[in-house]
Amino acid sequence: MSTPAAHLARLGVLGVLALAGAPGCATVNGLGTARTLDAGETRLLGGAELGWVSSRPFGSPLLRLDGGVRHGLSDRLEVGAHAGGWPLVVQWGHVGADAKLALVRSPDPTAGFDLSLAAAVQLDAVHGGGATGWGWTAQLPLLVGVNDGPRRTWVVAPRLVYQGLYSEGASPVLKPYGGLSLGVAWRGEEVTVLPQVGLLWSDNPADQLGGMGTLTLGFAVFL
Repeated sequence: MSTPAAHLARLGVLGVLALAGAPGCATVNGLGTARTLDAGETRLLGGAELGWVSSRPFGSPLLRLDGGVRHGLSDRLEVGAHAGGWPLVVQWGHVGADAKLALVRSPDPTAGFDLSLAAAVQLDAVHGGGATGWGWTAQLPLLVGVNDGPRRTWVVAPRLVYQGLYSEGASPVLKPYGGLSLGVAWRGEEVTVLPQVGLLWSDNPADQLGGMGTLTLGFAVFL
């Protein structure tokens, strides 16, 4: 028979999955800016996100680290893949992939605006508190980039997210989210840095977690 402590542990694992998975691109660390790479261009990325998930019956902080690669198949189509996790206290790992299509691509990367639609998927596995879980996340971000001179681009990204969470001894949780991230990309000669803040919210009373809000702070470096 499941004890209350074991049940809470399983809920905690589901909450960790919700935080680890949904912000996987919540601050679009892995997606970069709204402007797609030039055809044949490849860039490496590294990033970190610090987040807080607020849900019943708990709130939880979490840190995730990422590494990956992006490549321009054409001037208007870019693909990427990333992997990462965190090995301390709560152990988890994740892998993800995405594609980004330019709807509007400014002729001048230092002026005007860019608009892209992305599709991203991610798989996560988590172990902590004596419980193990896994989850998947699919999302559709719309990336808007305002080019503000040769060094700076503002990035706004509303998104729709759908997530499945699974843990032994607990009912599966399927959660839709709405979200928004705001950031600014600073471009150097060889390096672009991208700090961002992201918000996600799900109001889904049909599962045991109820409504869930997530706040993330992200920082990515593109080489």
